[in-house]
Amino acid sequence: MIKNLKSFKTVILALIAIFSSQLFAQTVTTPEKAVEIVWKALGRSPGKNSFLDFDREENRAGKNYYVLQGYNRVKDPRDGTSQTSTWGWFFVDAKTGQPYELDYAEDVLRKIK
Repeated sequence: MIKNLKSFKTVILALIAIFSSQLFAQTVTTPEKAVEIVWKALGRSPGKNSFLDFDREENRAGKNYYVLQGYNRVKDPRDGTSQTSTWGWFFVDAKTGQPYELDYAEDVLRKIK
């Protein structure tokens, strides 16, 4: 009886480990965490006119990514109008948290080291 109980506990614990790892394998990070990951990978931080915002989720080649837009906002002191300019697009693997920069010319993701 004790031997069977130990085996049963072992099986239950193994099943719990498998199901929990599958559950957490779906998404390791969040859009907010993705923004932090990219700032850190770039060695930068937000400035008063420099932004990195979550844009959307996207699936590329079977992987789910958080897509972020890096941009600057410039205000014209004469009339108070402003304009933005994009300085980069970034993808963060939702499962692993690995950040990438989009190479527009080649339409490929390059790892940010």
